[in-house]
Amino acid sequence: MLGFVATPAWLGLSAQSGGASAQGLLKPRGPRHRGRIDIAETEGELRVLIVHYRYFVSGGPERYLFNVKRLLEERGHEVVIFSVAYRQNQQSEWAPYFIAPIAGDDEVYFDQHTWTPRTALRALKALFYSPEAHHSLLRLVRDSRPDIALVLQYHRKMSPSVLTALRRGGVPIVARLSDFGMVCPAATLTRCSKPCFECVGKLPLASVRHGCVKGSRFVSSVELLATVYHRGRRFFDLVDAFVAPTTFLQDMMVRGGWPRERIRVIPTPVASSPIDACVARDAFVYLGRLSPEKGVSTLIDAYALLVREWGDQAPALALLGAAERSYGVQLGQRVVRLGLEDRVIFAGMQDQDGVDYWLSCALASIVPSICIDNLPNSMLESLAAGVPVIVSDHPTFREALAGYDAGALVPPGDAHALARAMGEILSDPERATAAGNAARRLAEERFSEEVHVTALLHLFEELESARPHDLS
Repeated sequence: MLGFVATPAWLGLSAQSGGASAQGLLKPRGPRHRGRIDIAETEGELRVLIVHYRYFVSGGPERYLFNVKRLLEERGHEVVIFSVAYRQNQQSEWAPYFIAPIAGDDEVYFDQHTWTPRTALRALKALFYSPEAHHSLLRLVRDSRPDIALVLQYHRKMSPSVLTALRRGGVPIVARLSDFGMVCPAATLTRCSKPCFECVGKLPLASVRHGCVKGSRFVSSVELLATVYHRGRRFFDLVDAFVAPTTFLQDMMVRGGWPRERIRVIPTPVASSPIDACVARDAFVYLGRLSPEKGVSTLIDAYALLVREWGDQAPALALLGAAERSYGVQLGQRVVRLGLEDRVIFAGMQDQDGVDYWLSCALASIVPSICIDNLPNSMLESLAAGVPVIVSDHPTFREALAGYDAGALVPPGDAHALARAMGEILSDPERATAAGNAARRLAEERFSEEVHVTALLHLFEELESARPHDLS
């Protein structure tokens, strides 16, 4: 175990400012605070505080946020939100508590930031420890008096100060993991298009040598310093329970040093789909963020091979999702170079109606990730819609599809294998129909919303019941 690491002076932290180490917070929780909001408490209902660094849909974690919020509210529970104040956010009564973004209120992603000395300092605080996040969240805790906190993503935007604020406020903490960031600085367990476990269970010095974070040794070095700081201050010991969507992620956490009993496996849920299974399918669809680790370039290359073989009989390829600026330009240039500009549709971000429309058109949904994805919503929504899935042969996907012939597994990064799998779906309609039926059964039997929310509430109530209550 790493020893205590002193707080960097340039962060401007002190014990009074919320910079105390976790050692000082690891003690029995006190009674519930009485806040300024007078909310009647009904036995059996929970007030759940969800912490996440975006309050608009930009990817899978946000889809999960809004889905679980809906599921909890449908069952009579109240949801409180803490996030970053981006212009794109959905409206929330809790927005006055949101913290300011690192750069402009419309500069969400790293490559969008306008870098100034002030922005750089805010980014370092958001990575190491943010007093603003600590104080704002603690104020929200004291005003709203939540029973439990569900912490989603906060790294590099809010810092682990959200954990110290929740513990200071006496709130049990459930942290849901949606990537491998706890054991891999790049959060992908992938390097040079191949699985990499070099940093799991170790100080991630290798990530600096390889420049794993943002392709930069400097950024990777800063990330390493933050890791040393966070581990030394034992911030993650403040989490009462982690939730992992797959046993593979649970295994990686155990390999990284966390006790298995602190990590509950609760698969990501998916709603039953309104899409008619008999709708004509005439497109291949990709749903998700357009970024290098998602294998979109491989998909375009595979589609070019398919068109070469099938000619005008090849269906369109629709890419649903937003791209980082430079990568989006690269994808567009690749499509033009391959002569596919009349066949590849860049459909952009879609609301749920748009996603449903495109899935209703899909012969198959392609998930060509180079990185080891956990359990992406794109795959789950496709299964629920009765759409066969062609996915990279990662352990997480093998685990998800086990026992159901709902599509095909192909080696990640192999355009020829992906093209063959797409061709097989196209050439065998009966097989495609059977795979679509199996996909829908899989979604209903393994990934239903009812199964997920029941397991989550059981965990919430288990932790909340162990906390002292204010009986005054």
